[in-house]
Amino acid sequence: MNWIENSVIKRITILLESLMETVNLSIKGMHCGGCAAKVSTALKALPGTRVEEVIVGSARVSFDPQKTSADAMILAVDTLGFKAAKA
Repeated sequence: MNWIENSVIKRITILLESLMETVNLSIKGMHCGGCAAKVSTALKALPGTRVEEVIVGSARVSFDPQKTSADAMILAVDTLGFKAAKA
């Protein structure tokens, strides 16, 4: 790949990232790293998501609003038996 292609790819990546939104979720019912891993896996499975951080009790996720929504993320977490809400 030459420097022109690299430059174009970098600019496209920056543009796409600027279209992303970020949501912070409060998650009740998580008690351990295993819970956090399950939540992270479920959020990563949604199209257009980039999981920034999942710790016991919360998650921060960047997402493409054209591909998914905060409500879809909440549903995915709730399906695991936890209770998620926008923080």
